[in-house]
Amino acid sequence: MDELPDEYKVTKSNPNPPLLTYGIPISAEKIDVYESKHESERPNPGKPFHRCFAMHVLSNHVQYPLRLGFPPTLATEYHLVVVLYTNHNMRKRKLEKEYEEKTISMVKEALELDEDVRPRWDFDCDDPSVPEYGEDGDEN
Repeated sequence: MDELPDEYKVTKSNPNPPLLTYGIPISAEKIDVYESKHESERPNPGKPFHRCFAMHVLSNHVQYPLRLGFPPTLATEYHLVVVLYTNHNMRKRKLEKEYEEKTISMVKEALELDEDVRPRWDFDCDDPSVPEYGEDGDEN
């Protein structure tokens, strides 16, 4: 979804819609490569690999707090989402357009993503209200 449908916006009459994340879709391979490139920045390089460390480094690089999201469907070309904000926190976290575009560009450059990759809205697998995969087709 490129635009957030009204039914998922948090309002007085709809205070708790299903959780959706707005972010940049990526493959697990892209985040793994990024983490490997920054292995020397780990506090304990000998410890097992963890993608959250890559998000910490990437957040510092773009000067904006990012997290990994997990779309609930397997029927997609990407496995993860670099989350900028959610429909529940966008009033506080949504960036001004110019800064948001700059942040997106920096993330795409750091992760070596194609220029045509664009952020999108996705359901979040952590939300128990997410529609089941396959129910009325692919919900994403």
